[in-house]
Amino acid sequence: MRLSSIILRSSVLFASSLFAQDLPKASISNVVIPKMVLYGLEMPLDVTLQWNTQQTTNLTYRVLEGWPIEQASIINEGTLSPHDGKQIQLKGKYNQGQAVTAYSLEGINLSSKVSRSVHLQLIQEGLENPVISSYSATVHGMPGWVTLIPVIIMVTMCILSDQALFALIIGVFCASWFLNGFNPVTGLLRMLDTYIVGALADSDHAKLALFLFYLSGLIAMVQKSGGAHAVAEKITSLATNRYRGQLATFGVGLAIFLDDTASCMVVGANMQPISDKVLISREKLSFIVHATSACVSSVIPISSWVGFQLALVGSQLSNLNITDVDPFMLLLESLQSRYYPIVYIFFCGLTIFARREFGSMLVAERRSHFEGKVVEGDEGSLPNQVDPLDPHPDTPLRWWNGAIPIGLTIVITIVSLFLTGYYALLDQYNAGEEVVFNVANIAGAGSPYDSLLYAAFIGDLSCLFLYKVQKIMTVTESVAILVYGIKDVVSTLLILIMAWSIGTAFDDLSCAKFLSSLLSSNLPPQLLPALSFVLGAIISFVTGTSWGTMTILFPLIVPLAYSTAKDDHALFVLTVSSVLAGPLFGDVSSPISANTILTSLSCKVSVQHHVNSQLAYSLLVLLTSLVLGYLPVGYKLYPQWAGLLICCAFVTIVLVIFGGSPASKKLTLSDWIMTRLGFKVAEIKDIDEISRSQEMSNEFKEIDTSRGPEVHKTK
Repeated sequence: MRLSSIILRSSVLFASSLFAQDLPKASISNVVIPKMVLYGLEMPLDVTLQWNTQQTTNLTYRVLEGWPIEQASIINEGTLSPHDGKQIQLKGKYNQGQAVTAYSLEGINLSSKVSRSVHLQLIQEGLENPVISSYSATVHGMPGWVTLIPVIIMVTMCILSDQALFALIIGVFCASWFLNGFNPVTGLLRMLDTYIVGALADSDHAKLALFLFYLSGLIAMVQKSGGAHAVAEKITSLATNRYRGQLATFGVGLAIFLDDTASCMVVGANMQPISDKVLISREKLSFIVHATSACVSSVIPISSWVGFQLALVGSQLSNLNITDVDPFMLLLESLQSRYYPIVYIFFCGLTIFARREFGSMLVAERRSHFEGKVVEGDEGSLPNQVDPLDPHPDTPLRWWNGAIPIGLTIVITIVSLFLTGYYALLDQYNAGEEVVFNVANIAGAGSPYDSLLYAAFIGDLSCLFLYKVQKIMTVTESVAILVYGIKDVVSTLLILIMAWSIGTAFDDLSCAKFLSSLLSSNLPPQLLPALSFVLGAIISFVTGTSWGTMTILFPLIVPLAYSTAKDDHALFVLTVSSVLAGPLFGDVSSPISANTILTSLSCKVSVQHHVNSQLAYSLLVLLTSLVLGYLPVGYKLYPQWAGLLICCAFVTIVLVIFGGSPASKKLTLSDWIMTRLGFKVAEIKDIDEISRSQEMSNEFKEIDTSRGPEVHKTK
């Protein structure tokens, strides 16, 4: 029995060795092929092969086009090596005696057809059937200009409807429709089950969604506890005159940086009664409140904005297969060239410290100073509305109820970023890689998604504990407020989901590739930051949404910047900065912006007066950021940080030359220019005429008293 089993086993081994010579060397494991290829552009094709580890010779591959396959023509062929691959070789993964290797095939040009069948074959010579593995797919095609149609439709719908979310949904549908052979039913189904579901399935996207939920709930609990109001009152306790009142408002706006919407409502509502007492015009109050809301939140690395920005940047880096750039570190690197929001904040503070204004703001401040009218007419008398997040009248206002949760969130974010980075580098070190443990590398290797998630959740727990111990709110009440706060971020999350979806859809549509091929020979890469900045400013002003504008521009501009300036990292960072900065113009200047309306409501000033009074300031910073920032820095006339200093210096000079003191009746250069351009500065003239008439009246009274009653006799 034992002898027969030995003979049988030996026979099997002998037969296996004979047939091993004819076993296939490799098989196709996975193929990544685009759904659509533009006419005249190469088709990228990524293939993953499973190699028999005992084989060392090369294999032939063929790419064919046509149907049936017997009549297909060869459009590309070459060899693949099991050792080094043609372009890209991933780390070998051994599974059942096979190594997995990835390749990127180039030089594949398809015919200009709406639909064509493409086949990939692996050839092993010497076999009766030399095709050892194959893969077939249908690839659609279209002219490059057609890819712009979904973009145009999306932007048009955004402008006409004033609804960024609706426009984004239309954009994703159009892209999916075009990608699926112009079949609207298939396009709708793929939009729902591929692009939207794919956006939700990403773990980083899920972490960001939870972060937004937790942070929004934290802000709501801090407001309801009275902590936010107490922080505002603490800072405003020294607001005893116009200068200190403006300075206090500026300080409170900088302090409440976690969320721009909360900043608009909390700062405006708390500072408006105080500013009225010290005769600060409602126009100037709303300018300070608005300038320290979105502009501040957009450049603070720990805010509701950073999650949104991180999602946009990370999505594009992933789509472009950029693995050596961390999205959070890219955001930090772009701060030095976020010219518009930073210069706008600087200019706001400058008008306070210099005590100078110009244009319509000077008119409003003079009216308040000389006439005691903080608002023009009754337009600012908006009805008082009860906010469910306002603290109960019996709630004690304690500043630490706002400072501790916010401060803890900031600290946990920083600590978590370094801890996750340290352990990530430690894993690389244990795997045998060379690792340098320094601050930059540790921070760069950290997980911003995890850090934000941990910090916001711990911040929520601290609120529950603090308010329960002080008997301000029960745990049940705190959770109810947390859930109520989450509703404010639902629309933001929907926009985020559509942003992720449209990024993938536009990438599949190859829109950026067409723009790159079109503009690479016509548009100097140095102009791309300036162009992106202008587009962002225009779209955001028309639509009134900064986040929606960034969502629209990121899938278009960032891939274009990467393709045209792939070897120029500084220019790539500058372009990303311009896309992040330009939409802030619409946020602070557009009359249909949500923050504009909320600021006007909380400061009790009409939207028209708020927009008109600060428009000159917004345009000044816009033009300065463009002409002295993105244009010269794009051409490398000076570094990015120098551009920021030059922009700040220029707006300072403009304020000194054109500005005037609200306490002075002297005609300024800006008054003269406004008069020449046809703008009315009647308020200033009226003040002078009133003053002159009062002086003349006093003189006549003195004369009448000295001459006696006969002066009043008639002839």
